[in-house]
Amino acid sequence: VLFDEIEKSHEDVWGLLLQIMEDGRLTDSTGRLSDFRNTIVVMTSNVGAKAISDGKPALGFGGSDSDTEATAYSAVMKELKQTFRPEFLNRVEDMIVFRRLTREEMKKIASGMTEAVAQRMRG
Repeated sequence: VLFDEIEKSHEDVWGLLLQIMEDGRLTDSTGRLSDFRNTIVVMTSNVGAKAISDGKPALGFGGSDSDTEATAYSAVMKELKQTFRPEFLNRVEDMIVFRRLTREEMKKIASGMTEAVAQRMRG
């Protein structure tokens, strides 16, 4: 189940998700039970995106990618803690922080997509 931009949902939705993540099931207002034990719940969020995009490159000579990624992860976690309740965040098993694509990476993606279209046009 995908919840896109979860931070924009009402806090009641977060409560329902907490029930799903804690118990693996959800009870509706009429008492019907839905089983979520074999369900993968994916949530996307833009919380922390501004902190990443506003981030400054590492100072000095040798700022490594891992340092930059660790800094970005810390900034995102700080904003997540300001947005969501601790009991909600503690139930999230994994978090993946995506960084902005570089110009070179975008060129490679565009080139690959252009080549795929050219292949289809050739038949």
